Amino acid sequence: MGFVRADAFGRTSAPGVYAAGDLTTPLQAALAAASAGMVAAATLNHELTVARALTRGAAPAKPPAAAHGPGETAG
Repeated sequence: MGFVRADAFGRTSAPGVYAAGDLTTPLQAALAAASAGMVAAATLNHELTVARALTRGAAPAKPPAAAHGPGETAG
């Protein structure tokens, strides 16, 4: 239907490309889009932090505490 496929963290099949909100779902809901964008941004930040730590030889950072997508619960 023209939407971009992304996992629960906003990652697409292209490395380093993230998508969220109205681009990934037909819901067209501002609150859900904002939530999905926050999750994608947090995942991107985490992955960049880990990549930087690994290139500097440091231990990788722990994943975000709320490592689940919009509408999902940790458990």
